[in-house]
Amino acid sequence: MATAQQVLAQLAALAGENEAKVGSNNTTVNKYYGAPGASYCGYSLLYAFAKAGSKLLDGSGAANVGNLARFCEEKGWRVTTPQAGDIFVQRSGGYENGHTGFIWKNLGNGYFITLEGNYGAVKATAAQAENGTGASFEGIGYRKQKITSDYKFYRPAYDGASSGGGSTPAPAPAPTPRTPDKAKVREFQKFLGVAQDADPGPDTERAALKKMLLDLLTKRPLRQGDTGDAVAVLQGLFYAAGYDPNGLDKSFGSGCAATVREFEKDEGLEVDAGVAGKEVVTRLLDKVFK
Repeated sequence: MATAQQVLAQLAALAGENEAKVGSNNTTVNKYYGAPGASYCGYSLLYAFAKAGSKLLDGSGAANVGNLARFCEEKGWRVTTPQAGDIFVQRSGGYENGHTGFIWKNLGNGYFITLEGNYGAVKATAAQAENGTGASFEGIGYRKQKITSDYKFYRPAYDGASSGGGSTPAPAPAPTPRTPDKAKVREFQKFLGVAQDADPGPDTERAALKKMLLDLLTKRPLRQGDTGDAVAVLQGLFYAAGYDPNGLDKSFGSGCAATVREFEKDEGLEVDAGVAGKEVVTRLLDKVFK
């Protein structure tokens, strides 16, 4: 086994190694694994662990980033706040598991410094990456990145408390028991117009959902040309009521407008230009949430 610092030190010793010819994938890591020309971001992790004498990634198939991510998920290593020694997996080029490397430093402002291989904008030192100095190259080195939803983070079960590995997380505290305030529940049910029995069951849930949808869909009348989630909800309600608004695509087109007019006719409402106003929405919700 090994600490996070020991593992990081192995790859840090190669930082600054430039492929020379971009895309050649010819580095110490490739040579170590006898894989000239192969992508080596995953191999870089395997190299660092192996050279540090750690077997934490044994059997992970980390040369393939997808396999690495699945291995880490199965180990329960996923974390949300990255720190030094954590592994990152980055969506890259449209691929869910496209790239990987180590966290070198969490800068605490939404950015972090990574240590990695096989990326075309790394720097030779962590300081250069943090300060934006020095030449960028493709090889093994450091990169400054903003934490986004494109990243997943994993914390291996390193030796030593300083690693932050913690393979056995502390149990979550037991939730505080909660007792419903029956008087307030009845007040809420009165507001919803349902039986005031202090039991927030299906009738209360249905009425609350109906009230929320009515508010969402009547902030302004929906009409042809509108787009967004509110339109998708309206289309879905029409389908649930047995009508065909010609798609569940968040786009209020001519088919949806025709459906509104058809609904108005069926309900004995004034047939207009196909505008879904409060009366149409109210009638529609009454049909779906009976």
